[in-house]
Amino acid sequence: MLVLAEPFARAGLRVDMVASDRVQRRLVLRPPEDADDGSRWSLDAAARGRVQLTRTVRHADGTEAVLHASGPDAAPLLGRMLAVPSSRHFDAVGPAVLARDYTLGADGQPVLQRAAMTLPGLQLLMTVPTGARLAATLAITPDEGATRPALPEDLLAVLGWNWSRLVPTRQGWSGRLRLRASGAEARTRRAEAAASQAARHLARTWSEPPARYHARWRRARWGVFLRRGIPSFTALGLVGLVLLSAALEFRPTPMQMLLMYHLPTLVIAASFLMQELPRFEIPPWPRVPAGTAWAGTTPGR
Repeated sequence: MLVLAEPFARAGLRVDMVASDRVQRRLVLRPPEDADDGSRWSLDAAARGRVQLTRTVRHADGTEAVLHASGPDAAPLLGRMLAVPSSRHFDAVGPAVLARDYTLGADGQPVLQRAAMTLPGLQLLMTVPTGARLAATLAITPDEGATRPALPEDLLAVLGWNWSRLVPTRQGWSGRLRLRASGAEARTRRAEAAASQAARHLARTWSEPPARYHARWRRARWGVFLRRGIPSFTALGLVGLVLLSAALEFRPTPMQMLLMYHLPTLVIAASFLMQELPRFEIPPWPRVPAGTAWAGTTPGR
């Protein structure tokens, strides 16, 4: 235990002997009493030849976030984790706080794992998988016992092409975000910015009347409507073009025939650039949401 605690003692951390488990080779560490910043450290050395180090930081409002790391030696892990400022874990979103959890990558840089924010009556959670080409997932859930609020499907999709529509789930709503970035560091930076963007957008929308959302995002909502309708509108347009050509006795040139032949493939390929798989549907009309507040349901019903 003395060997395990040695690099932490040099960094000024003190072992919590009561919370630590000598048999299981687990240490709980705290900062010096005269410099307590609310952080807590835990070291798990149960597996021979490999240690797991976790730092938990606390915001002034009580929100917590963690930084994980694992490797053969605790000393270099500790140095890399100390280089990550506690402030990076938090982003103020009005009265709420967006908390970010990280893990240290192979290059020692923090990699975003999840970001969470709690609003009065609603929670937002963004999860970022480790795969380079995997999309991030977002979950919006009401408080326990509350009915799922009638959020519009395009709530996140209005933020851009990479955001999917919201899909109702048993707990609330889910969505996806394509992270267009190469490399873990660039992907993390993009995910951090996207999480903050979604948090601010949701916090503002949730605090205002539903009609205000429609007024602010009217043009973007119509853009989402057209974007979602690309597969269906293409099919309908091709059928209409064939009927019109027959009625007008149109005789296309070979070049025109070639373009007409490949047009469906090009349009369908463009629709696959969206975050979600294209669907043959008539998207819902962007209407003004009813009610004076999003949280207009009664808990327990």
